[in-house]
Amino acid sequence: MKRLMNRLVVCGILLYGVSGCSTQSEPKSKETKRPSVSGKENRAAAIRISHEGQRAAGRQEWNAAITAYTKAIQLDPKFSDAYSNRGHCYSQQGLYDKAITDFNQAIRLDPTSAAAFNNRGLAYCNQRQYDKAITDHTKAIELEPDFAEAYCSRGYAYVWKLEGKKALPDYREAIRIKPYYVEAHMGLGNAHLSLSEVEPAIDAFTEAIRLQPTSGPAYYLRGITYRAIGETAKAEADLSQARKLGIDIALPTENR
Repeated sequence: MKRLMNRLVVCGILLYGVSGCSTQSEPKSKETKRPSVSGKENRAAAIRISHEGQRAAGRQEWNAAITAYTKAIQLDPKFSDAYSNRGHCYSQQGLYDKAITDFNQAIRLDPTSAAAFNNRGLAYCNQRQYDKAITDHTKAIELEPDFAEAYCSRGYAYVWKLEGKKALPDYREAIRIKPYYVEAHMGLGNAHLSLSEVEPAIDAFTEAIRLQPTSGPAYYLRGITYRAIGETAKAEADLSQARKLGIDIALPTENR
């Protein structure tokens, strides 16, 4: 049973991922020195182009967004938000080394960017560098104590590190800050599963479904949890609904 629970946890992590914990920065000027007239013009143009990048990223058109942010950086090489947002897009494509390079530059230009620290932490987590990830998420929280996504991200890293007890308070804090944060509720359920706490896990997945009835991942996670404890009818109902919502992946088994 413990082995199966571990498989459920891994399945859950891979399914809901960290996209809901990743954030883009709102492009803005953070010049500490008075810029020249040409510098102001470049920054204004870079911000306009960055907004194009944000819109493309919102449509998950990552290459178009990267192109826009690259143009913004060319106009204004000190534009930290453009580096941070381009790094976010690289992460969404699984290009974590490129993402980390951009986040490093964003942080060098603006050491107060909580979003850059959080997103770099997510990239580290996807490279299985969990301690580095936790350090970055903690820094993001120090910079912005009500940053729900950073708490969610750190919880994700703790679960991957098999420290579910540490993940629980992070997910709860994320939910306190943003009660309708569906990914945090799913993360909370997954953290409970990592501790073999089935009923609280089901409660968390149920709340995620209540908040977002079209969440295929939430139905799938609750379904495979019901399946693990022998609640076959409930499991089949949830898994059927997950398939209708576009989630149709292999079920974890004890022996696989």
